[in-house]
Amino acid sequence: MLSANLMAPGSYRKVYCRCGRKNCWCYSGKGHPYSRITFSEDGKSRTKSISEKNTGWIKKVTQNYRDFKEGQKKIKEYDMCLIKLLDKYLKEIIEQTRKKKEYN
Repeated sequence: MLSANLMAPGSYRKVYCRCGRKNCWCYSGKGHPYSRITFSEDGKSRTKSISEKNTGWIKKVTQNYRDFKEGQKKIKEYDMCLIKLLDKYLKEIIEQTRKKKEYN
């Protein structure tokens, strides 16, 4: 599907990070949970924190982006098939034309 109002490239993920304080509960566990999106910009990997109230929204817009890119990929594949068919058709017509009358 190539229609989506809002899109964002990147990958959403919930990760865990230890704060480093020895008296914190996270020191011996997985860490504090937080949401983030990772994306590429100007050839560099970027990461942004996402507030919990925006996680549903960011999941939707990143999925819209992936769906759009997948649709774009399919269109490119169809386009290549069409170009190959047109090239084949052109060669056949040229051969038929040459068989009808030889020219120099």
